[in-house]
Amino acid sequence: MQSYILRRILQVIPVLLAISLVIFMIINLAPGDPLANLKQTKNITQEDIEQRRETLGLNDPLLVRYFNWITNALKGNFGRSLQTGRKQIFELIVNRLPATLLLAISSMIISWALAIPIGVYSALNQYSLADYSITVLIFIGLSLPSFFFGIILIYVFALKIPVLPIGGMITPGKGGPLDIFLHLILPAFALGIRGIASLARYMRSSMLEVINEDYIRTAKAKGLKASIVIYKHAFRNALIPIITIFGLQIPWLISGSIITEKIFTWPGMGTLSINAVFARDYPVIMATNMFYALMVFTGNLIADISYVIVDPRIRYD
Repeated sequence: MQSYILRRILQVIPVLLAISLVIFMIINLAPGDPLANLKQTKNITQEDIEQRRETLGLNDPLLVRYFNWITNALKGNFGRSLQTGRKQIFELIVNRLPATLLLAISSMIISWALAIPIGVYSALNQYSLADYSITVLIFIGLSLPSFFFGIILIYVFALKIPVLPIGGMITPGKGGPLDIFLHLILPAFALGIRGIASLARYMRSSMLEVINEDYIRTAKAKGLKASIVIYKHAFRNALIPIITIFGLQIPWLISGSIITEKIFTWPGMGTLSINAVFARDYPVIMATNMFYALMVFTGNLIADISYVIVDPRIRYD
């Protein structure tokens, strides 16, 4: 298992290099000037802009610029933001990352806490009215984007029934764990609704497949209690296919939080990414995209490791 993990970690190096090259080319070939905003700044002449362009290396050939960027990035230096100028991009990411992780982890907890029992209940009551109702709600949750649910939550719980805050992470002048928790409720549910629908659907299908296996019939024939058969034998094996979703849910939540963070003005990586796109802040866009790519690899690796934890019969040679 250790050798497998080591091989997977080593595999990520050429993959990330290839991804970085593709992202760098696409971003730098896109129309627009990263220094266009400086033209609207007072006391900034065209000569100053050209000098800034030369300092940043924007006049160098594309491959030279990529080589300079990747060389510095491997040292942990992603450059400075074109928008702020003074702050290192790594510092920006470190400052925004805790808020994004808090939102993603909270959303994941909500998704799993609700989806697993919903999926099991739906499978155990197959073809009942409750099963059909849950199936309809699942397809609604899968069909509508998370930002739409976010708007609905804002309309209901902030306008019609104003009981929860809708913007930011803390209330100015207050702060504290309780205040952060209240600000977290709406964006976490908005981001987690699609995860609830997806997980519940897969859990239902997996549970239905397991409870029809021969060993489950044998356990029932031996006179074991239904609760023991379901929750000790069937439930554990039904979780194995769901582990894949658990691993893949990590990068999906972090990257999927971009729009949700913007709607709720949550001060995380998503807001940083969108602001960078509008400002044509190419170094920040590159750094955040590389971070998301790393999260995809991490999620897949966690999924592979989780397989062994759930089912010891699985081995990686």
